[in-house]
Amino acid sequence: KQQYNAAKKSSSSDEILALEKKRMEIQNKQYVSKFASEGNKTEAELKAVHSEYNRLYKKATGIRPGVPCPTCTHSLTDAEFNTVKKEIIQELNNLKAKGVKLKSQLDDIVKLDTKAKEQFLQYQADDLKKVEEELYNEKGLKAIAGIDEAGRGPLAGPVVVACCLMPRNSMIEGVNDSKKISEKKREMLYEQITNEAISYGIGIINQKEIDEINILQATKKGLTEAIKDMENKLAEKPELGIIKPDAILVDALTKIDTDGIPYKSIIHGDAISYSIACASIIAKVTRDRIMRQWDEIYSQYGFAKHKGYGTAAHIKALKEYGPCPLHRASFIKNFI
Repeated sequence: KQQYNAAKKSSSSDEILALEKKRMEIQNKQYVSKFASEGNKTEAELKAVHSEYNRLYKKATGIRPGVPCPTCTHSLTDAEFNTVKKEIIQELNNLKAKGVKLKSQLDDIVKLDTKAKEQFLQYQADDLKKVEEELYNEKGLKAIAGIDEAGRGPLAGPVVVACCLMPRNSMIEGVNDSKKISEKKREMLYEQITNEAISYGIGIINQKEIDEINILQATKKGLTEAIKDMENKLAEKPELGIIKPDAILVDALTKIDTDGIPYKSIIHGDAISYSIACASIIAKVTRDRIMRQWDEIYSQYGFAKHKGYGTAAHIKALKEYGPCPLHRASFIKNFI
């Protein structure tokens, strides 16, 4: 909170944005923790009530006039039976009423929990569009693309860069930093993003070229290729009236060739820019699919599972079988 207030005084919008996001994440975790705790407690109480209700119901249906009472040795007279039955029925009704009340409380807790999550997701969505909206409103821009990469750190495989131009009103639920999303969810979002995108492009630089020019230069080259791929696709849709984006938002990279398009570099852009987040998912899914295909040829390394990253299993396989043509020589020299 002190950091947030200090940032507001210094008028550092990027810092305020980052701290506000962090504050909301903490608040959301507190909401979820609180409601989950209360919900579990109420659910446990409800189960206890149901258990007691079932026990008494069995007791009520198990006693008859002339049959020994379960809790004593003598047979019940008609008068005693009617008294016991009346007491048990009253207790059953009380338990039923308590169960209904607890169920209502549990439903309320679930609604509050759902509402808290929905509010956070909406905030997150607004937060992701904040960077783009500032450019749309303050600079009068019409088309803003985002760029991100996947695969700068692995020991094997290509680096993939994606450039994505989304409609201004686009807001696909669940879009965020691709590394925070499950593989299954990424595949679903990939289809939604590529179907909804005005245009997108992909640049792929293989492991051989990464060794020749280094990973940073390979990433920059892939970025330029992705932009040109997107521009070529836009040229095939003259009815859109868009030759190229007015601006590009890129995750962290500087000194890059954007084919003459103005760009803004944003640290951790995939977490705070919708356009970059969409590009991040396209890049990640594209590279994952490539690595799964290579796994069919070099199955001993487990590329389908770790996608070429330096996991313990990958390093063990590398030492056991030696490198394959997919490995980056400049990345694995410390492991072989």
